[in-house]
Amino acid sequence: MKVCIVGAGITGLVLSNLIEDSVIFEYGKIGGKIQTKYYGKFFVELGPDAIIFDQKKIEKIEQTLGSIFEKKNFIRYNPTFLYMKNRLYMIPSNFQEFLLTDLLSFFDKIGFIWNFLFRK
Repeated sequence: MKVCIVGAGITGLVLSNLIEDSVIFEYGKIGGKIQTKYYGKFFVELGPDAIIFDQKKIEKIEQTLGSIFEKKNFIRYNPTFLYMKNRLYMIPSNFQEFLLTDLLSFFDKIGFIWNFLFRK
């Protein structure tokens, strides 16, 4: 069977890696809907920005595609924000911030803690 993967979004790149085939894409368009836009001192990730695989598959993808992607070093304590309903929310990075965030209701926080402590 012959396969032609057109598009270098996250799906096209991962699929071409998994079937060990080529991908056709427009020059400068790697990433598909995933884009980074800069606004002053902030940057915003647009589109899907995560993909979940087991560690071995991630390592294989990094080995094959690593040189294609720009490596960025981020300082761990830099806050991450979510823009939702015309408001900017800081994503909690520790337990205290989790308790104080407006992103989740009181009951959502209790449910999350309950599931974390008593999960099977």
